[in-house]
Amino acid sequence: MALSANATWLNSPGGAPNGDLRYADDAFALDFKLPAAINVTAPTPAVLAMAVLDLAQMPLDANPATAVDWSSGHWLRYENVTGGDSDDGGADCSFKPFIAAQADAAPPATTVTCRAATPAPPPPAPPPPASGGGGGGGSLQFATLLLLSLLLAASRGPHSQVTRLPSR
Repeated sequence: MALSANATWLNSPGGAPNGDLRYADDAFALDFKLPAAINVTAPTPAVLAMAVLDLAQMPLDANPATAVDWSSGHWLRYENVTGGDSDDGGADCSFKPFIAAQADAAPPATTVTCRAATPAPPPPAPPPPASGGGGGGGSLQFATLLLLSLLLAASRGPHSQVTRLPSR
C-alpha cells in the first residue's frame, strides 16, 4: 500500500494526533488508504508494518517498546523485524489495527502475524566444487619439463661438441 507524500515526523508539542509525544520527532504521522480490493464482511485483523528511516537513513528499531542503548561498540535492545538484536533495525509491526465495514465494529478475537517479520528463506547452498577428475595433477608439469628438455637438446644441434681437457 502506498503512503501519502505528506508523511512527516512530528516535532511540535501537543500529543496525538498532531504533535510529538514526549520530545520532538518521537512521533510520525501519515495518511494512507486501504486498497479497494479489500472487501470484508466481518472485522478482520491486520498488521501495519512501519519501515521508517532515521535521520541517517537507517531503519528504526523494530520494537519501540524497548529502550535502546549503546554499549561496547554496538546497540543493545535494537531489534530487527524478526525480534532479534541487531544493528540493522527493521519494520515495526506492533501496530495491529483491524479492518471493518462498520465504524463501531468490535475488534476480532484473533490477531495476525506481520508478514515482514517472516524470516527470509536461507540462501541456496553453494554449488559443489568442480571435479578435477582425480589424480594426474602433476602430468602437465612433467610434460612441460620434458618438452623444454627436448627443445634445449635440439637447440644445441648435432654439431655441438663438448671440449674435454686431456687428463694428466
